Amino acid sequence: MVLFKTFKSWKNYILSAIKSVFVGLLRILWSIILGVISIFAAIWKSVKAFCRREFAASLIIAAIFGVIGILWLGTFVKERTARVNAEYQRDSLSLKLDSAKQNAFIGEPRGINHWDIDE
Repeated sequence: MVLFKTFKSWKNYILSAIKSVFVGLLRILWSIILGVISIFAAIWKSVKAFCRREFAASLIIAAIFGVIGILWLGTFVKERTARVNAEYQRDSLSLKLDSAKQNAFIGEPRGINHWDIDE
C-alpha cells in the first residue's frame, strides 16, 4: 500500500496507472490484430503450398469457385429484378387506388347514387 505525501506524487501515481492501463489495452488490441493476421498468413501459406503441389486441382477448384460466383450473381440479379418489379406494381396499384379515391370524392356530389339514375 502506498501513502502519498504530496499531491504531486499522487498525481504522478494516477497518471502512471492510467498510462499502464492504456498501454495494456493497446497491447491486447495489438495482439488480437496480430493473431488475426497470423491466421490469414497461415491460411495463405497453406493454400500457396497446395497450389504448388496440386496445380491441376487448384485450377479446378478455382473454376468451381468462379462458376459458383457467377451463379450467385445471377441469382442476386434475378431476385433484385423480381423485387423491383413487385415494388413497381405495388406503387402503380397504390397510385391507381389513390386516384380512384380522389375521383370518388371529387366527381360526384354527396347523397347521389349513380346506380339509381334511370336514363
